[in-house]
Amino acid sequence: MKTPWKKTFAAAAVICAGPASAIPVTFDFSGTVAQVLIADFAAGGAPTLDLSTAGQAFSAQFIIDTDLFGPALSTASEFGDRLTFNTELPGAVTSSLMINGESIEIAPFSSNRGNAGFLDSYGVVSRGLAPDQFNVTANSVDVTPLGPAAARALSFSFVADYQSFENPEAALTWFDFSPGFGLDQLATLPLLEALRTSLTLGDLLFDCSGAQCQLASTRQTMFNVTSSSRTVASVPEPGALGLLAIGLAGAWFSRRRQVLVHSLAHG
Repeated sequence: MKTPWKKTFAAAAVICAGPASAIPVTFDFSGTVAQVLIADFAAGGAPTLDLSTAGQAFSAQFIIDTDLFGPALSTASEFGDRLTFNTELPGAVTSSLMINGESIEIAPFSSNRGNAGFLDSYGVVSRGLAPDQFNVTANSVDVTPLGPAAARALSFSFVADYQSFENPEAALTWFDFSPGFGLDQLATLPLLEALRTSLTLGDLLFDCSGAQCQLASTRQTMFNVTSSSRTVASVPEPGALGLLAIGLAGAWFSRRRQVLVHSLAHG
């Protein structure tokens, strides 16, 4: 059994030796619903456009804990180099969405995941231009032994808008994958004035009546983002936490001394 002074020193040691705290990064968005695109693969036919909710106000928020993601996965394509960070840890991506004053459940299923990706563009290629960009997605999946039965994903992206630059090459130098480039860039990457911002809510249903689940239908809600902002939380430095621990220990010893003096004077 630990005595009080041992507990105090143990707490101080944990605080002093603990790693640097995560950097919560918050992105807020607002605007209006643009359109809903519905595809029913079981029935066949072309996707249909639903404008019944167009113009309704929305607000959305993502809170991203950069320390709860796995290491970067590096891939290359025709358009550029990509770094992807994945996580299944609770609290890594906390997202919310309000449409027309109604809260939309973003994580309705048992399996919840998050990912963030950066594309460092090569420039103009045979199929056009894919500028530098990054995106974050919160996924919720209903998993069955045959595969996913349903899924919901809320995602946002920032894309360097080359059409707004006099020099298109400017959209290709927003960021570069230098050594040490990591997910903490979400907190420090400059958000250019000429950025295309998108937000999408996707719902997928699967048919699991066969040997494996097959995609049956999709519903994609697209938004007109008129306002976006980023907030980076202020996190105490490890040194400051160490001083706090020392202060707590000192306060405990001071209190202990007062009790001892009082006991001797009135014993």
